[in-house]
Amino acid sequence: MSQQNLDADQLRHLLCALTEDLNQFRLNTLILHKCQLLVTIIYNQQTKIQSLEAENGDLRSINRDRADKIFELECLVNPFSQDGDAICNE
Repeated sequence: MSQQNLDADQLRHLLCALTEDLNQFRLNTLILHKCQLLVTIIYNQQTKIQSLEAENGDLRSINRDRADKIFELECLVNPFSQDGDAICNE
């Protein structure tokens, strides 16, 4: 607006528009803040998922190793099946 004297109605209208702009700005700021929180939560969850997937892989490896050891021990105790065939490779 150019530099001029404004009457009361024009000032009220301008104040109303500025108040509306300020309220919209506050709303947008609040939405932005919530989006930032959501991104942080998603990032933290993704990090936790990756950690759990790595731990799961480690546990699967441990289970495979244990299954191999159990099989080896079973072969030492009884290397033959019920029909007499060898079940363990020596």
